[in-house]
Amino acid sequence: MARIPYFDLTKVTGRAAKHFETKPRMLQMNLFRMLAHSGELLDGWTRLGVQILSFTELDPVLREIAILRVGFLSKAKYELHQHQRVARETGMSSALVEAVRAGPDGTEFDELQRTVMKFTDEVVEHVRASDATFQALSQKLSYKQMQELLVTIGYYMMVCRFLETFDVDIEDRPVPSAGRRSRTDGQNSTAATTTNGKARLPLRLIRNVDQGNESRPAGQVRSMKYRPVAPSMAPRQTAKSVSSSFRSRGTATSGSTGSCPAPRFSSTTAIPLPVVFAAVAWRTFDSVGTVDLCGGCVR
Repeated sequence: MARIPYFDLTKVTGRAAKHFETKPRMLQMNLFRMLAHSGELLDGWTRLGVQILSFTELDPVLREIAILRVGFLSKAKYELHQHQRVARETGMSSALVEAVRAGPDGTEFDELQRTVMKFTDEVVEHVRASDATFQALSQKLSYKQMQELLVTIGYYMMVCRFLETFDVDIEDRPVPSAGRRSRTDGQNSTAATTTNGKARLPLRLIRNVDQGNESRPAGQVRSMKYRPVAPSMAPRQTAKSVSSSFRSRGTATSGSTGSCPAPRFSSTTAIPLPVVFAAVAWRTFDSVGTVDLCGGCVR
């Protein structure tokens, strides 16, 4: 049972409130219900978690090996409950998960996985990894990936200590799983992810500029509709989408409603490429969509 009451989420304000408003899954997770006491600290906590889980080059299986090992060493029941499921979604077998529990000498590991296990153990137990382990890891991972691994270990040490100190309860009902990256060949920034067994593209998305400028009450956050775009196709589809949007609004009058006046272009007007790119940039960054933590992206 939790040591202090969970926060009343009707009283959340500021940047923390925006996370709960836009990510209903967070409302079901006791981690965030407890963390809401910290106010806007929740915002920074969540953003770093998203970066680790969704926008790093480190192989997802290596990431989950490190996270699970931190959880086992910390005896953090909630964290293990959440990330054993994540581990299975990244392609880890039950035998590999059990080997993480047992230690780095298990026969289930390949050479790199065993080195990651040793590195994690040394950082958790001794703060500083040994020279031998550090050198062995540097032969397999880039400097960027090594730092991502170290930050992942440190972040989940913090998560485990928060969960155990406040005795955060495991939810009575399973929290719906969010889409997250599967094991890939290392090109994680463009790798496919899965949601309910269906392949989808990663968060390299552009805004659908043909959705229109619907009216909304003052102060209300505009929901954003995205469509996945393969990275190599993004410029072509963007240009086509914006051009189509401009032309479809060519007959609009100066009294048109919406967040911006409609450009006066005929259906045969050629749109200069810089105008297309500028329009895409403005339309994309006019509103900001975010994703979220503890098991993956939240929408």
